[in-house]
Amino acid sequence: MAIGRHKTHFAGREVIKTTGGLLPDKVAGVAIRIEAGSVRKVKRADAQGRPLEYTYERESFADVFARLLSHPQAAHVEALVIGRWSDEMFEDGSEEVAALLIQAAPTLTGLKALFIGDVTYEESEISWIIQSDLGALVRAYPRLEVFGARGGNRLRLSDLRHDALEELIIEAGGLPAACVRDVAAAHLPALRTLELWLGTDEYGGDSTVEDLQPILSGKLFPHLRALRLRNCQYADALARALALAPVLEGLQALDLSMGTLCDRGAEAFLSSPGAATLYELDLSDNVLSPELHERLREALPEVHRILTANDKFDEWDPAEEEEDEDGEPGYMSRYVTHSE
Repeated sequence: MAIGRHKTHFAGREVIKTTGGLLPDKVAGVAIRIEAGSVRKVKRADAQGRPLEYTYERESFADVFARLLSHPQAAHVEALVIGRWSDEMFEDGSEEVAALLIQAAPTLTGLKALFIGDVTYEESEISWIIQSDLGALVRAYPRLEVFGARGGNRLRLSDLRHDALEELIIEAGGLPAACVRDVAAAHLPALRTLELWLGTDEYGGDSTVEDLQPILSGKLFPHLRALRLRNCQYADALARALALAPVLEGLQALDLSMGTLCDRGAEAFLSSPGAATLYELDLSDNVLSPELHERLREALPEVHRILTANDKFDEWDPAEEEEDEDGEPGYMSRYVTHSE
């Protein structure tokens, strides 16, 4: 997935970018995108009223959001995508954004889908985006079916409880273990799709397979049909755990794309009873050999789609890797797709 451009679709809806929070005539069936306003030229004066030089300012996110809430159709907005809320995304977290959205819950009564942080790498590197604890925000919207966020820096999802949420998406260059554990302790009985970009420890992604065990058990989210544990530095260990995990029994799609998975880890799926019942297995954008792809095809004939295409394999030099004390490779020449 490219993060070099803003989302064009979200939650099955076309994303419509607003200007200064002004809503289009039709809001049903589309996703509305808002962000801090455009830069404008402002003439300043000193205390005596004498003109000073022009300065350039960006209209605040709070002002843009207030304009959206004042619109007669605000209650009919079904999906909302939040873009850049500050020029200093590496300093200003999403606390104010979350607080404003929580306060607006009595107005945005039709909201079913919400994404926080539709920010490209030109606006801010994914690992620089500072988030906050968004657990209360999710709870504030009882009709929410899809929730997503980009940026793992300081991200938490404390006390994550929601009876209607069907899809949870977290995109990060490094997802903190504390946030992974928040998800692994969540009460989301309707959840059908879970997507976590686990990232690398160089940018705060310090989770382990152990942190994911409640999810892999298959008991936490009984209706889960798609599990996407992407962009993972420890993809080999994760693949071996997943190959034997009970969660596979209920899944239609498993996605370990954008990580550091090599043949050594992916071979676990060759003899996995759970993997054989999948409809789709996405192992693309890792470091798998063409030979491994063919072996998967032969071993898993009932899987309709097995995706392994990647460019990383040609860049990978196994000779550069040294095993650690647990016998795991040191990933010297492997990398996740989205980190900084």
